[in-house]
Amino acid sequence: MKYQSIKHLTKSFMIGALSVAFISACSDPKDTSSKSTPISSKSSGIYLDNIDHSIRPQDDFYRYVNGNWLDKTEIPEDKSTYGAFTALREKSRSDVKAIIEETSKLKNVEPGSDAQKVGDLYRSFMNTEKLNQLGKSPLVAEFKKIDALATLDDVAGYFAESQMIGSDAPFGFWVNNDSKNPTEYITFFTQSGLGLPDKKYYFKQDKKSEHLRQDYVAHIEKMLSLAGIANSAQKADQIMSFETQVADLHWDRKDRRDRNKTYNKLTLEQLSSMMPNFNWKLYFNRAGIGNQTKTIIREKSYFAAFSNLFAKTSLDTWQTYFKWTLINSASGILSGDFEQAHFDFYSTKLHGTP
Repeated sequence: MKYQSIKHLTKSFMIGALSVAFISACSDPKDTSSKSTPISSKSSGIYLDNIDHSIRPQDDFYRYVNGNWLDKTEIPEDKSTYGAFTALREKSRSDVKAIIEETSKLKNVEPGSDAQKVGDLYRSFMNTEKLNQLGKSPLVAEFKKIDALATLDDVAGYFAESQMIGSDAPFGFWVNNDSKNPTEYITFFTQSGLGLPDKKYYFKQDKKSEHLRQDYVAHIEKMLSLAGIANSAQKADQIMSFETQVADLHWDRKDRRDRNKTYNKLTLEQLSSMMPNFNWKLYFNRAGIGNQTKTIIREKSYFAAFSNLFAKTSLDTWQTYFKWTLINSASGILSGDFEQAHFDFYSTKLHGTP
């Protein structure tokens, strides 16, 4: 399968290619030759061999810069896309892996040291035999916490806890420089909570999308069953119905790219007034950000609308949903049957990775 879609240029490559294009584009306008003049190879960091000189840059700049690379490069079977940034990421992972493996082999490391923590974590992660013996048991303690949710305030508190353990909820936050006051750090809240990539996957009516949604529900059912949850088929439908309601409130990608629309700085009081059904003070305290007086809400209308959905959703649905997001997020560090089922849907069916 040939690479056809991912733009793999680095910034320096693009700058160099633009310079080449400018020189070529400024040549005699009467010249109708279909070929550009080959460029002598120089030690610039730009891979000139990737350039297709049979194409004039003013006719198809992207193909001119990338043509030879596109023709000769195949997507590896364990990838759904491939490009320069994929190669850089793989190189970085390989380098980090070498450091971790070296650290994990150290003898007589000081207890509590970084070396001891790294080594123990790596060995436990790589012990797949033990993971397969444990099966679903690592989920049990967290399932009990979820089953104990008895009020909407409990659910609001668990929104924060789910982020702390790396699971998911209909929204989450991170900390970064204030976009319009970069000398200060601030929390950014954003929509989340979907098992499919974004809202369009829940509503497109073509056959491919309909089949993918059916596959997704079947996948949820399988994962719930592996986790020992009864009535997994019914629960899977329940989860899909809830996620579809959440997706209906989500902003689309175009609006989420708007830097002004997504900059809504609110006080905790303003946020609580906008979402009266959600206990924000409890959430902030549970998330460890109780000292924050302001936050940035990226998709303001989503949060305002979500307040009603939060209140009308039954505790049973919340419990089922949070068990699903926990299973889904933890699948890569559970036994092999969880990991394989996750790969079969997300990597193969969703992204086409063989």
